[in-house]
Amino acid sequence: YKSAKGGNAKSGHGERCNCSSYRRFVPRRIPVSSERQIEELVHKVGDRVSIDNSGPLVPSLHGGYRNMTVCIDHYSRWTHVFFTKSKSYDDILPCIRKLFDDYEKRGHKIREIKTDSGSEYGTAVDPMNSPHTLTQPSQSSLTPVEDRNTEFDDLLRSKGCRHRLSPVRRAELNGTVESTIGALKRKAGAMLYHANLSAAFWPEAISYAVWLRNRTAIRAYKSLVTPSDLFLHVHPDLRFARVFGCDAFEPVRLDNDVKMSDEKRGMSKN
Repeated sequence: YKSAKGGNAKSGHGERCNCSSYRRFVPRRIPVSSERQIEELVHKVGDRVSIDNSGPLVPSLHGGYRNMTVCIDHYSRWTHVFFTKSKSYDDILPCIRKLFDDYEKRGHKIREIKTDSGSEYGTAVDPMNSPHTLTQPSQSSLTPVEDRNTEFDDLLRSKGCRHRLSPVRRAELNGTVESTIGALKRKAGAMLYHANLSAAFWPEAISYAVWLRNRTAIRAYKSLVTPSDLFLHVHPDLRFARVFGCDAFEPVRLDNDVKMSDEKRGMSKN
């Protein structure tokens, strides 16, 4: 039923139709500026933390996890990752509490959290960032925490933290955490392939990829500054880094009354 101009001959709607019915049921991609000046600059750790969830993945061998929640600080690029069995609201909220506790333990304060408008973050859509009301998404639009009555927003309110929602179906406007998730998946896949391990070990590979990422120099800084320097105030020590999947032995303390075979004695020395 499509006409030569790209419209629908039966309904009379075309690609440039601006009626409410067409805009409601036919999503259209809104152009997004490539300039980075649409976001305010961050000046310290915790000024803006982006959070996103990825999954479902292959069920893990240990714990049965199928999702991971990645949190990255825009200033230090320090990354947290939490593994959950689902993408539900009840599984994500404890992870956010642990995130706040870890920042407070290190002497930092989270002032703003940036997420998408998924149900795991309070089931809310920012009307100021609706794709049907704006020709250009507003990156400066903040959803007032006091206007939402969910347990997620109660937690943010108690911590004095703002909540910034990215526009619906605009993953590129939350690109910091999106690119981080992609990089972690590629590194984890390469490590699993090199170690000849099953995909069910993906949480272990992701954890090691995050450990390495937090101790690698940041490309945006000219000097060799790592996320560990900015977040932990400790320069990383990579002497204990090993190849993922290499052989490892647990040290065993030998008692005088316990006799072990020569093979086990040799393994205990490693």
